[in-house]
Amino acid sequence: MAVKNFLPEGSRDLISEDCYKKEEIKRILEKKMEIWGYEQIITPTLEYYDIFNSHPEGFKQEDMYKFFDNKGKILVLRPDMTIPIARVVSTKLKEYERPIRIRYTSNIYRVNEAFGGKANEITHCGVELIGKETLEGDLEVIFLAINSLKALGLKGFKIELGHMGIITSIFNEIDISEELKEKIAVLIEKKRLGELENILEEISLEESKKEFLKKLPWLFGSEEILKSVKELEIYSQVKDSIEYLENLLEGIKKLNLKEYVSLDMGMIPKINYYTGVIMRGYVQGVGKYVLQGGRYDNLIKSFGVDNGAIGFAIDIDSLGDVYEIKEKLVEKKLYFSSEKFLKALEKAEELTISGYKVELIPINGDIEIGENEIVL
Repeated sequence: MAVKNFLPEGSRDLISEDCYKKEEIKRILEKKMEIWGYEQIITPTLEYYDIFNSHPEGFKQEDMYKFFDNKGKILVLRPDMTIPIARVVSTKLKEYERPIRIRYTSNIYRVNEAFGGKANEITHCGVELIGKETLEGDLEVIFLAINSLKALGLKGFKIELGHMGIITSIFNEIDISEELKEKIAVLIEKKRLGELENILEEISLEESKKEFLKKLPWLFGSEEILKSVKELEIYSQVKDSIEYLENLLEGIKKLNLKEYVSLDMGMIPKINYYTGVIMRGYVQGVGKYVLQGGRYDNLIKSFGVDNGAIGFAIDIDSLGDVYEIKEKLVEKKLYFSSEKFLKALEKAEELTISGYKVELIPINGDIEIGENEIVL
């Protein structure tokens, strides 16, 4: 009986040029983050289930790959890197001077809906700035996010900014179940306007709040959107978040990066540990966001250390179709007869030390020598 050569849904093999692209993207991003003072961290692929599920900022159990160890404890393939970093910050880095700048390149694993076309294994390259709970901290990380995408030579990218305080300030004053709040948030995030209107009409809610929630999916674009929010009856409840975004945009303008930034007031990430500014990066030619991040000031506190933080992660796998290789090695073809095999090995090593990629080819009949081809 033949072995079935299928892959699990959401998985894929990478070969040849796809591997080269991925490794080059990693090298460029890691170098950019390193020279900005972010130190590498590596955490285990396997973590205890409780790390991701025992606090309000955790993941739902159905979103994680779970199994038991030989002692009966539940383990997971990590679905996220920020939570393990929060664990490390609260233990091994507890006494380190703040701020702490951390970077990582790691695979994460998430269970996605069947036939949804999403990968279940994703390589994230990201940073976390720990213990700098200021506008300057947010600007530093947004600045690095923009310049990381610029370093890859990507064309037509945008960083969308939002603020979790906008939706949480409204939800905190609405007496409905957490499940219903989550459903409303999903409809706003996915801009499913008809369903959103129907569900809002079915609940008892102050009219100004109802109208604001209906408008949220439409509040995206340039900074003019902030002026639109100021004209709404409910503005006083979201004033702090809007003014914070205005201050961020002012800093971004002074950095001459305004062209790379837009706003989305209806951005509500599925990951629920964000508390302040949130961001997503989109690249022309990619049908989903390639970067996600934001401020999370309660997550590390849940591990026992009172630190706020902000970070972002870039989905390296999503960039393969739009990234153009920049540093491809020149290839030399080295032909040799059987009696010169050892000499060919020595010559090949000499060429590789000089920076060439070498292919060893045994001579089999007559050959025509072209550019970058050598015969021994």
